[in-house]
Amino acid sequence: GNDYQIHIDGQGSNLHQVWDSLILAHGNRTWSDHAEALADTRPETGTVDARDWAVESCRLIGEHGLYPTGHTLDERYLVQHRALAEQRLQLAAARLATLLESALAEAAARE
Repeated sequence: GNDYQIHIDGQGSNLHQVWDSLILAHGNRTWSDHAEALADTRPETGTVDARDWAVESCRLIGEHGLYPTGHTLDERYLVQHRALAEQRLQLAAARLATLLESALAEAAARE
């Protein structure tokens, strides 16, 4: 994503930046609104192995056609992929929480 240059709203960027912030920033929701909406449920995190998470993300790229043809994004792309971005953000937060809980529990057990 960092090397995949795109144009959106007349500006240059890269696809990683789009997925890191632009998809969620587009629209009328504030970051607080996103956090509130996503805090209601905690998804199943599965493995705590970051390599598995990376493989999962790579698989999503192929399944969802996330690399746009022509390097130009429009509002349709942002709207189309917003739900997936929110899902991935929620899952990342839950996984980080699980990882921290596990690390802290291990540290407490050693004391």
